[in-house]
Amino acid sequence: LFIGAKTEDIEDWNNPPAPDWEPGLKILDNARVQDGYTLYSTFYEGLPIKLIDMDGNTVHEWRLPESFNNGKRLDSRKFSPDVRPLAGDKHLYPDGRLLVNFNHSFGYPPWGMGIAMLDKDSKVLWTYMKSMHHTMDVAEDGRILGMLHRYVGKSVEGLENIEPPFQSEELVVLSPEGKQLQVVSIYRALANSPWTSVLQYGEPEASGGDMMHSNAARFITAEQARHIPNAEEGDVLVSLRDLNTLIVMDLDDETVKWAVRGPWHMQHDPWILENGNIILYDNRGDLANGGHSRIIEFDPETLAIEWEFPGELDFDLYSPICGSVSRLDNGN
Repeated sequence: LFIGAKTEDIEDWNNPPAPDWEPGLKILDNARVQDGYTLYSTFYEGLPIKLIDMDGNTVHEWRLPESFNNGKRLDSRKFSPDVRPLAGDKHLYPDGRLLVNFNHSFGYPPWGMGIAMLDKDSKVLWTYMKSMHHTMDVAEDGRILGMLHRYVGKSVEGLENIEPPFQSEELVVLSPEGKQLQVVSIYRALANSPWTSVLQYGEPEASGGDMMHSNAARFITAEQARHIPNAEEGDVLVSLRDLNTLIVMDLDDETVKWAVRGPWHMQHDPWILENGNIILYDNRGDLANGGHSRIIEFDPETLAIEWEFPGELDFDLYSPICGSVSRLDNGN
């Protein structure tokens, strides 16, 4: 969202109008917050990725590599000159390295432009230049989990009813140094499982062939696996937004071991909590409030909603697309 301008007034999405308010810290309740730092970026090209303290002061920043200027990707291959790279998901390491997933500014898939590992001074250490998009996850051993998409011109064995061309959905695992270790097709994993029926909720003629729209993938730990049906350590929890579905994938056997649809719609950013419940950003599932957004915590076995936050009177929580949620160490 470009705060300060109505979306219908934006004629050029590559050059949106500047906000009509000064950025900065708006609210701080010291009695309720968890002390720490916040890492964030904006959609505006040229603005750095910032680390700020609780008072909104910048304590460190990383800038987009110069090689991203004029639409170039880090490997110097070109998109259209009008395409701007946007800093998407990020992972900050204790030594100041920053893993950044870059997406382009156009509204059609595939969005991913590649990922880069930057040092604390914004020097590029390595890149992985496939269409990795949305979120990334980093395992305790340093392996990096991401999602890829690309257009394919042939059908998937076992799913011949999905006519090509369409957008493939794949999970990719990289080494800590950015070397590709494994690529697993979500479509093929569904075809290798008893859970192919979740595809009945998809629209084969979806815009851009984007029928499932995977938007999050997380490694499952041994402790978390105890609470998720059929899951084992090393499996992956995946969110399929346009199917309103969460699945658990076994990357080694390339199959789906569990799938569930619940009281949410167009969800984003699921996380497995210490108590075994799952928290996610429910974009359009709050039917009691006009189909607006809410945050929910639910039991993955019973699907009972344990807790929800639909926003407050002076804080309208609504993101028809995108959105995220994170549980802090103190429970906030």
